[in-house]
Amino acid sequence: TKVHTMTTAPLFYETLQFAELLPEDAAFGPDVVVQVWDADRLGSNTPVALLRLPLDALEELNSEASRPPLPTWRPLTDVSGEPSGASLLVSGARIRKREIREKSSRPESIVPPARQCWVECTIVGVRQLKAYRLRQPTNPYVRVAVPGTGDGGGDFRTPASSTPSARSANFVFRRTLCVEVPEAALYAPMLDLRVFNAGVGGATGYLLGATTVDLSTKLPWNGEAYVAPQMELFDDAAQRKKEQEAEKRKELEAALLEAQEGDGLEDEEEKEEGNLGVSFGGDDDNEDASSAGDSFEQHELERYDEDDAPPGALTDLGTGAFASMAIK
Repeated sequence: TKVHTMTTAPLFYETLQFAELLPEDAAFGPDVVVQVWDADRLGSNTPVALLRLPLDALEELNSEASRPPLPTWRPLTDVSGEPSGASLLVSGARIRKREIREKSSRPESIVPPARQCWVECTIVGVRQLKAYRLRQPTNPYVRVAVPGTGDGGGDFRTPASSTPSARSANFVFRRTLCVEVPEAALYAPMLDLRVFNAGVGGATGYLLGATTVDLSTKLPWNGEAYVAPQMELFDDAAQRKKEQEAEKRKELEAALLEAQEGDGLEDEEEKEEGNLGVSFGGDDDNEDASSAGDSFEQHELERYDEDDAPPGALTDLGTGAFASMAIK
């Protein structure tokens, strides 16, 4: 494949074809070995990782025009066969030919459909940077890149900083990139973060550390796998709280209205039975009510101890907040 520089998450989108004479039974065929190498400017290239694909595990296609199988993420091992922690998105297939000399047509592009979007990056700072080959960090900066096909990617770098210290520098830098991102989350790129120590005169300097951020969970069209940005979650929290409070108020008002309607029905039934009422306080209200044709009985409340309450008195224990009351 082509060499991709300054990234730990390159996008190749290449198809490699081989014309080989293989056993009729693929179970007896050799493995397809995929190796990842680091291209060195000086000296020989360095093997980084590898992947073995059993020949019989590859789907056999009827012709070159057949749709190739979807790629899957496969774990890589180091050159000694130990897990490396890296993975490769790859697929393979076998195509039977009529004869070994039959030429293969040029494979079609496998670049997935993409859409333009904005990637907002806020770089706060680094903590506990370690020395690189006995060279201590003195003036680090961060390089951020979103790989893309053609000119669809983007990158930027923060200003170098040694505040409050070179090992734990703060940048507080924000930048928005306009990039092209595949519509299918399977092909979502990684946000590549690399920390360098600034060289003399703004040169790149030496690498101090690197990491990546999976952008598949940052795609709003990625359904349930989408994770909203923290800023959006914070902004929505206040709005959701207001909506919840409004919903609770509506439920409380509905409950009160229902209770009032129930009390009104009970009052109507009592009036129909005897047109009796109980009045507390002065006589003004009684005169107005009597003039309306209703009869009222007036009672006075007196406080009794539970043991001294007269026979037949209606004792109301209440909630216990006050002493027992009885109606005389």
